[in-house]
Amino acid sequence: MTSPLSVERVKKELQKLRQGQSLAHPGTVLALTAEVRRKITDAAELDPDPANEVGRTVTALRRAIESLGKHERLYAQVDFNLAADHSYPTLTERQESLASMLGCVSKTVRRHSDEALDTLALLIVANDRTALVASETLTVGQGRHVQAESPTLLKESSAPDERVTPSIEAAGSVDLITVAQLRQRVQDLDARYDRSPSISLLADAGHCLSQVAALRTRAATSVVRRELCVVEAECATLMGQLVWDASQRRDDAMACKYFEQAIEAARFLGNRAAEGLALLRKSFVELYGKRDPKAALRLTTHTAEVTNGTSHVLTRSGSSPCRRGSRHARRAARLRACIEPC
Repeated sequence: MTSPLSVERVKKELQKLRQGQSLAHPGTVLALTAEVRRKITDAAELDPDPANEVGRTVTALRRAIESLGKHERLYAQVDFNLAADHSYPTLTERQESLASMLGCVSKTVRRHSDEALDTLALLIVANDRTALVASETLTVGQGRHVQAESPTLLKESSAPDERVTPSIEAAGSVDLITVAQLRQRVQDLDARYDRSPSISLLADAGHCLSQVAALRTRAATSVVRRELCVVEAECATLMGQLVWDASQRRDDAMACKYFEQAIEAARFLGNRAAEGLALLRKSFVELYGKRDPKAALRLTTHTAEVTNGTSHVLTRSGSSPCRRGSRHARRAARLRACIEPC
């Protein structure tokens, strides 16, 4: 039985595809493996006619890029040579052109481009290129379908966007009200986590995280930057959960990448509760995803140390997530020690 495509594998192939002329020379998509092309086009078999195969792969990839949030879409369009204003023969030239237009350094563009590629790979693997379209039906689990919560879903996710999006273009307008609205969006998504399919929240959460990163690097005051770090820690933790769930707990690497981002932001702030939550979520990946109870136990122990005196919910209750995770990890470690040969 073939293992399912991972987000990391799709991302690596997309990284190669965006080099050189990329989609300005449509035939380059044939360099993608057959498995990745089938995933992009959502087709059971490849088209025997190379011209048709190129056409439908390019069309599907364009649609996937169009489904990204406005901010990430720009970086992806430039990377894959779909933006006429930045059409150059090499990826480096295209990114430098975009950096010149935005008034930032190329390194910043490369970082945001990489984040956009993460989201694009996620949407392709999750087969969720229509997450933002209200009329589409989402597939959950083994063939079970649920109708997307069209009006409500779109209304909840787009309400505060009027002030946030222009702020990316004008750093001087980034203020605490903007940050509060963005944080409210993240909290709304978090509140919907238990009652909505993770796939349906991925695009919005990824868009929020990319906006946080863009605003933080261009905010005018340290107070605003610190508040954006708070939002980044919360949003990255949520993204880690969504990625892991959407991949049916297979994509441990990508989930841990987001949890590490949350931990880094929380440490910068000195927010031990936020750091502890991200550490705890990471320990679940170690225990239930990687099946490494010893690593999970180390993380839960570290979580308890980090959050000592700060989070009653995480540590002090006998039924707290930290204590439950620690108990499960200890049991699994003891069981493994019993069955492994000396």
